[in-house]
Order: sequence, then C-alpha cells, then structure tokens
Amino acid sequence: MSVFWLGNPDTDTEQQNVTINGQWYDYVYGSTIAGPTWSDFMSRALEDEEQARLRRAHR
Repeated sequence: MSVFWLGNPDTDTEQQNVTINGQWYDYVYGSTIAGPTWSDFMSRALEDEEQARLRRAHR
C-alpha cells in the first residue's frame, strides 16, 4: 500500500499563484505535483518487481 500527501500541516495555504522549488504555478492541483511525485516513487519502488497479469474482464 502507498499513501502520498503534500501540503502544509500547520496552516491552510493557498494553492494558486505560488512558487514551489523555484517554479511558478498559477494553480496547483493534485495532478500538478503530488501525482507525478507518487508515480516516480512507485516506479522506483516496483522497478525490480514482475508485472502482474490481470485477467480479462467478463462482460
């Protein structure tokens, strides 16, 4: 299982018109930073694992 969260636990911070790590963002959504960060993490975590084969869905 994997859980991923980005944010400020101390205060509600506006997620528009912000600079994060030197890059300007008009709006920040879950797919802006958290999504790609989680994807990179999971890709590295699973790089030596065999891909699971999924069964074909029945209609």
